[in-house]
Amino acid sequence: MRKFTAHNIRLDDGSFTRKEKGIDMSQHPVMLICKRVIEEHYPNQTYIGRRIVDIGCLEGGYTVELARMGLDAVGIEVRQSNFDNCIYVKSKVDLSNLTFVHDDAWNIEKYGRFDIVFCCGLLYHMENPKRYLNILSKICDELLVIDTHFSVVETKEKFNLSDLEIHEGLKGRFFQEYSDPNKTQNENAKWAAWENHRSFWPLYNDLMDAISDVGFSKVYEVESPTRGIHNQRATIIALKD
Repeated sequence: MRKFTAHNIRLDDGSFTRKEKGIDMSQHPVMLICKRVIEEHYPNQTYIGRRIVDIGCLEGGYTVELARMGLDAVGIEVRQSNFDNCIYVKSKVDLSNLTFVHDDAWNIEKYGRFDIVFCCGLLYHMENPKRYLNILSKICDELLVIDTHFSVVETKEKFNLSDLEIHEGLKGRFFQEYSDPNKTQNENAKWAAWENHRSFWPLYNDLMDAISDVGFSKVYEVESPTRGIHNQRATIIALKD
């Protein structure tokens, strides 16, 4: 068994990748929210066969559960150790509609268009989040699900963020991913950005406006346990006409 650091995935033989975590990925709060939103947007299982991408998929746990729903699921992961875990999981589940690719999230346009885009725990690792939202808008035909941190106006924050600044036309704060800007592509820093030494967290309203500005006609937050735990984290749904 390979060592997993994050995702507790149920394999077809009944074993789990991180059994000590208790609940498996099918019961993860963000997965349950995503499943509910997809089922509401595509009633009567009309989501089956639609294309979805899980960007920065880590060890593939969400991607597997999305494939088990019947979606044509693609997981993109840049870190080799995480990708190796994804490939291991794929070998242990019988899902012909499950694909993993080893690539940087910024190269997502190479993989065509998707009905649904799932972006969990990635946007707050981007130095230029609005530029990335523009890319997501280009490849997303209908539904975007984002789970991300954001900044607040108050200075007393849980995270070590910069003073308020304007970046990409958005108000927000910078978060330091790496202390040395010349050392960023760290294979072992699984909870840090891949190639930028700092990331930008827009204020909540600026983030919502940015998602709308790039081409989504309806943008709203759904109730999520991550909001209560982190306060500065939200699960956001965006729809195209």
